[in-house]
Amino acid sequence: PGWAEKVREFVQKGGIFVTTVWSGIANERDRCFEERHPLADVLGIRPEETDTRPPFMKNWIRWREEGEEIPERAGRKHPLYEVRDLAGIVGVPAHAESALEEGASSEGAGAEILATYTDDFYADSPALTMNCFGEGRAYYAAAEGDTAFVKALLVRALSDAGIECPLEARLPEPEASERPWAKLPHGVTVSMREKIVDDSGARSDDPSGALLFVQNFNARPVEILLKKAYRNAENGQICQDGITLEKYQCLVLEEL
Repeated sequence: PGWAEKVREFVQKGGIFVTTVWSGIANERDRCFEERHPLADVLGIRPEETDTRPPFMKNWIRWREEGEEIPERAGRKHPLYEVRDLAGIVGVPAHAESALEEGASSEGAGAEILATYTDDFYADSPALTMNCFGEGRAYYAAAEGDTAFVKALLVRALSDAGIECPLEARLPEPEASERPWAKLPHGVTVSMREKIVDDSGARSDDPSGALLFVQNFNARPVEILLKKAYRNAENGQICQDGITLEKYQCLVLEEL
């Protein structure tokens, strides 16, 4: 109880909400809502139908901007993503697209269609949408896509939110060509701890002194090429050009 209200308030205040097909259609007693979706206003869509697809019934998802190469599939001829298992049909208010084309605010106009299905009676219907609600955004994936689709969705959501990797780095070849949108090897994460000015918790505008926790969750060493110099917080050595993380190693770097 109260889940929809919490999500609505979260997005209204600037939160980024990502959800998928089969979400929010039933209450805590597993009884389906008979009227509108409880987050219809936040998502800007109207779920109409959900289907379970057997393996031999293939369908695909294409990014809406025709001819644009999506990050995960850059360099490939057909930027398509495979639909797995559940697939849904959702309606978007007819005036949403025209409002967006005219440059008007999308608030209350309905979701923007980011990707569509390619085949069957699903063809050209929304497979992925984004709706501006209050100060935040809500993404709805109408289908279970493959792993590459999930990655592309998250890359888009993070980009729209202005969230970037705090470590100024790049990948060595050939991984850089295979994953042009990524800065870190697979299985490596970076967390930042910034300085605070006072007891109020306000953050300092000065980046120097911020700590970056670079963690390798792989059972093998990985190489990261640095675009700027950092200080190893443990031994004081300056790290530049490149670093090698041993398996399961955590390296703490300090901004200079």
